[in-house]
Amino acid sequence: MVPGEAMQFTTRWEYDQVKNDKSQLNHLLLQVQTPPDVSQAKRQPLVVILALDKSWSMKGEKLDSTINAASVFINWLTRHDYVSILAYAADIQVVQPLAKLNEKKSIINRLQSVQPGTATNLSGGWLQALKMAQGAEIENAVKRVILLTDGLATMGIQDDEQLFDIAGSHAQKGITTTTIGFGSDFNEETLRGIAKHG
Repeated sequence: MVPGEAMQFTTRWEYDQVKNDKSQLNHLLLQVQTPPDVSQAKRQPLVVILALDKSWSMKGEKLDSTINAASVFINWLTRHDYVSILAYAADIQVVQPLAKLNEKKSIINRLQSVQPGTATNLSGGWLQALKMAQGAEIENAVKRVILLTDGLATMGIQDDEQLFDIAGSHAQKGITTTTIGFGSDFNEETLRGIAKHG
């Protein structure tokens, strides 16, 4: 970080008002903006494969939030980094082949075109993303797959232990997995396990 500059915090409640006469769950969004990191130019390049769940259970607000989160993340990455985007339901759609982030706007525009599909082949989308990361021959790169999903798989591998084994075996090869759950009904146990092992 640049000496003398401070972090900035903003907060926003999901619901501006809650009723006094009953209990209600209310989420707080905390955004932290940090000053530029002067060491960024020296860090290893990132190879990030975003695997977006576009299944029917993600339709509407969940998919919109997923696309917005992925867009913000792409803007955060630097021109030294590489990104690929997959969107999966029953099928797997390559939204963006692996590319260096020289031009972010066109990638974000392609991301905005993702439409909901049908069933959820979480393992299929994730395995394809892991394969893409493994095939990326970028010298000295940190390789990471980010699963953006509600984790509610309806086809493919659905056994938690098998999913955890996949995460662990790829982590040993230097390809880590981060999971981000969307919606109040997301499968926390499965996604937490994948992230822990991966």
